[in-house]
Amino acid sequence: MIEQDKKTFSEWIRILLTAFFARLRYIIIIPVVTGIIALAACYLLPPIYEGNFSILVKAPEIDKTALTDDTSIVMRPGLIMENIITDEIYLLQSQTLYQNIAETLDDIPDSGYLKKITPDFILKFFELIGQSMDKAGSIDNSVQDIENTGLKIAGISSVERLIGSDLIEVTIRHHDPDQLRSILKKYASAYMNFRETIWFNRNAVKLLENQKNIYFESWQKRQHKLIDFKNSLNLIDPVQERINLQDKLINSDIKIIDVNKSLTEFKKQLNYLKRLPASETITFLPEKTDMDNMFREIKMRIGLAKVEHSQLLQKFQNEAYEIKKSNYRLNLLYKEYKKLLESYLLKKISATEIQLQSLKKIIKDNKSRFVELKRYEQHAAVLKEDIDSVWQQYITHRNKTHEIKMQNDLRKVTANVKIVSPPLVNKMKPFWPNIPVVVSLSVLLSFMAVSFIVVIIHIQVDSFCLPEEVSKELKLPVLESFPFVKKA
Repeated sequence: MIEQDKKTFSEWIRILLTAFFARLRYIIIIPVVTGIIALAACYLLPPIYEGNFSILVKAPEIDKTALTDDTSIVMRPGLIMENIITDEIYLLQSQTLYQNIAETLDDIPDSGYLKKITPDFILKFFELIGQSMDKAGSIDNSVQDIENTGLKIAGISSVERLIGSDLIEVTIRHHDPDQLRSILKKYASAYMNFRETIWFNRNAVKLLENQKNIYFESWQKRQHKLIDFKNSLNLIDPVQERINLQDKLINSDIKIIDVNKSLTEFKKQLNYLKRLPASETITFLPEKTDMDNMFREIKMRIGLAKVEHSQLLQKFQNEAYEIKKSNYRLNLLYKEYKKLLESYLLKKISATEIQLQSLKKIIKDNKSRFVELKRYEQHAAVLKEDIDSVWQQYITHRNKTHEIKMQNDLRKVTANVKIVSPPLVNKMKPFWPNIPVVVSLSVLLSFMAVSFIVVIIHIQVDSFCLPEEVSKELKLPVLESFPFVKKA
């Protein structure tokens, strides 16, 4: 039986073709619509432009006149060029160079592509959050702006050596072509000036040491900023305090549920009490009211009045003046008891509402503190990332200073560089969005997704797809088969 259920490869192909042709309009329409939507999105999204310039590194020339006759030189051009190209790439990616570029820029580059396509109200919301996070502790605004601008330039720049050549290509991507061209020009000129200062200045080691010290001081300032921010919130152990606050919030939520239940119960009892006749309230809440002296006293008076009323009933008729007077006095006692019960429940409701407000205030304060802790964690994470970045720059400059000291003789014969490809920005062909690639991928992916869904749906259908399946099931030959046509 199992062998009969097995299908050959050709049968599976026929089944799949049957499934595809049955839903051919979906397989065609959905990818076409997806491609149109992708094409519209490509035209609506702001483009990103790419600009670059290339630098040719030439082998160093040694001044042999500065050498004595007994000096012998062993040249290893390949190794020397590798080291020199690595040094030039280090300069091109140096944070100091990025800050030098930032100082010469007239306009600060925009924050990026996401900022350009994000609605203004969302940007204002995040800007307000950023301003609130920066209240505690601050670094000199001018220094901070230059550092931030340098980091932005570093984020949109890439430096790489072209494979198999001595060319280094600097590439920058940005959505504003005019600003991109300005950054590229400043980048090239700042690099040449910075290179002259580093390699051909006798005080190059001192300059790198000064940069190293600046990064160390910047690292210390950020450490102090993080400590001051922590102290401003009176934090000792933020992690443990956050755990304690979570426990307090959970316990407060449990208490507030219980208090709400009690308040609801008291209000129900009060409404029920108001509907009761005064004579039936004597049995209302006996277990709670018996502990109060006022309730005990009035209950005793009601008991005495009932005894007196029973004695009078034995002596007089119901219409007698003494019986009426006894009923009137007993009703007054019942009303007084009901009024006392209502007052008791109102006090309970008032006390419960005060307790509820107190719990809500505690929860509000705990939530406010919890938000402060979350804000501290987010701000601390940003500061720690900034601290790590500055520390890495310090380590890099410290190591580079050591290398320059060790390779002082090599620096005297530094290679020459030349910008062989000037800064160029192609406005006619944006780097992104790449319309042919985006549209092709969207159509292909949607076609694959629709095909997969069609196959899954067809597998789920419990019906015969081929005449051979009917023959196997009924063990009879199929004389003729007609396609199923839906009525219009």
